[in-house]
Amino acid sequence: MALLKPTRVPTHTITMHEGMMVAEASSLMLGHIDFTQVWDDACDVGLTLVSHRTGREVVYALEDIARDGEGDLLFWTLVPANLNERHLPELRIYND
Repeated sequence: MALLKPTRVPTHTITMHEGMMVAEASSLMLGHIDFTQVWDDACDVGLTLVSHRTGREVVYALEDIARDGEGDLLFWTLVPANLNERHLPELRIYND
């Protein structure tokens, strides 16, 4: 099982809030969320965060999709795909 490099997203618009990284979908310049395959042999999807300070890349996998009572999308929650990087904070992308 090989870790792929899904859609690359720069971190300059991501902020820290209460121990997690947060961003609005539009600020990530995604227009729509374009999650792509994370592993070459699995259907998990996610994105690659690219640090605007160091250039380091970390692949994040989609863990959950939150919806309100009417079924409208609120946010996506992603976690590091690599178990060795699970100490990094989760990423929450709000649907704006």
